[in-house]
Amino acid sequence: MIAGIALALALVLGYWIYKKYDYACIPSPIPSPRPEWLFGTLRQTYIMTPKQVPTMLDLARKFPKVHIEWWGPTWSAVVTHPDTIKPVLRSTEGKPFTYDLFRNWLGDGLLHSSGKKWHKRRRLLTPAFHYEILKGYQKVTNQCTDVFLDKMSQSAKDGTSVDLFVGVSLLTLDVILRCAFSHETACQTTPANPYIAALYRYFDLFMDRVKAPWLHSDWIWQFSGNARETKAALSIIHGTAKSVIAKRRAELADAKASTIEQLLAASEKDDTMTTTKRHPDFLDILLLSRDEAGAPLPEQDILDEVNTFLFEGHDTTASGLVWIMYALAKYPEYQELARKEVDSVLDGKTELEHDELGKLPFTTMFVKECLRWVPHSEYRLHIAAVCTLPPQQQHVMYPPVPLISRRLPSTFQIPNTPTLPSSIPVPEGGQCDMFIYALHHDPTLWPNPSKFDPYRFTPENTAGRDPYAFVPFSAGPRNCIGQNFAMGELKTVTARVLKRFELVEEEGFEPKPLFRFVLRSENGVRILFKERK
Repeated sequence: MIAGIALALALVLGYWIYKKYDYACIPSPIPSPRPEWLFGTLRQTYIMTPKQVPTMLDLARKFPKVHIEWWGPTWSAVVTHPDTIKPVLRSTEGKPFTYDLFRNWLGDGLLHSSGKKWHKRRRLLTPAFHYEILKGYQKVTNQCTDVFLDKMSQSAKDGTSVDLFVGVSLLTLDVILRCAFSHETACQTTPANPYIAALYRYFDLFMDRVKAPWLHSDWIWQFSGNARETKAALSIIHGTAKSVIAKRRAELADAKASTIEQLLAASEKDDTMTTTKRHPDFLDILLLSRDEAGAPLPEQDILDEVNTFLFEGHDTTASGLVWIMYALAKYPEYQELARKEVDSVLDGKTELEHDELGKLPFTTMFVKECLRWVPHSEYRLHIAAVCTLPPQQQHVMYPPVPLISRRLPSTFQIPNTPTLPSSIPVPEGGQCDMFIYALHHDPTLWPNPSKFDPYRFTPENTAGRDPYAFVPFSAGPRNCIGQNFAMGELKTVTARVLKRFELVEEEGFEPKPLFRFVLRSENGVRILFKERK
């Protein structure tokens, strides 16, 4: 019996690998790292230790602009320069096979969908991030930030350093729940948040699956311990989303609102309704919108979008804020310049108004520089070869989302590169990984890329730069739909923190960055908060 099952599994795995290689093993002149049988280049690039980041950048340096990597038997074109990234980002092609591995989480939401469905959904959801609606979110962002600042104040009194990731993740979760879903919780003051814990566990399980090619097959994966743990984590994640949806449905029913127009009318009559504002929020649009035939969105589609925006609306922003606060502590001279600007704008106030976000030019430049920065001790030997700075000033810079993937458009041509004398076509339907981390650390685009320098983003320095050289929110038609909301949140929290605290490095601490969907650190990110007098 057991032998029969083992033989069946072996046959299924063998056939799956054969079919993958039958599609993927296409002769190519593109200089690339040599793949291993079965694992491809996964054991080089997805080793899940702090050495992963410098290894991937080494490959980008060795094979400029483009090279091929192998996810087991499936290939991916890794592009690292505007010349090779631009054709992919200008396409509206959907997501590749790696995104299929977490379809059980995000389903066919905006991040994952393609074709007509993506176009219709993007058009439907864009009004949720209109300028006038973002203005209304500013007060909520300030209120959520108040809770975070009070928590940091207690740490300041204790004189202890803080590991930022959990606290900042709860802050950004609070913001997205209240702004996009009008859903108030006590998530920031709850000792252990099950949603955050389940999400982090899911990320770890996903990365374990990625680096095991045999688990890429859903049929084999379903029998693994990884699948059982993943399903347990997803039960909590999906349960949170379903709870948010159910609460809103009940509120809309009480308001007798089945259309956007009825909701707006109810809002005018009753200012106490938690769901109603002068503008419908993201969840209102999902629940009340109708298609051409007058039918509402299917329940699964609503769940997919809620899961997508719960993740995209808090986790990527949290990663950005963590590295911003760390950079403030690491560069006190820039921290002081930003603080003087914030003090001047706030002029005795504590809350930042929406129309004041545009009055913080230096803080904005600092935030943008942080979207491509984090120090990495293991990489100093490599960057010494390309950087003219002294060793103590050498650091690696990269964004909260270091890599994004797409399906290759049918017309994709890899242009000339230093290692590729002529352009070549790449077969339609393959995967393309845009390594944003390498793009943002390319010395041909960013002189002395390891120097932390907010002045890279002055109007003068930005004017001649290729718009595809800096893409922390992606670019093209599939760029981040909530990027203005995210930038507003990043600047608001940064300004409020600077107004109240001095941020100080913990002596002897250095983070060890890892990819976990977004950029994290194996040993956390620790700093000290000191209350200003």
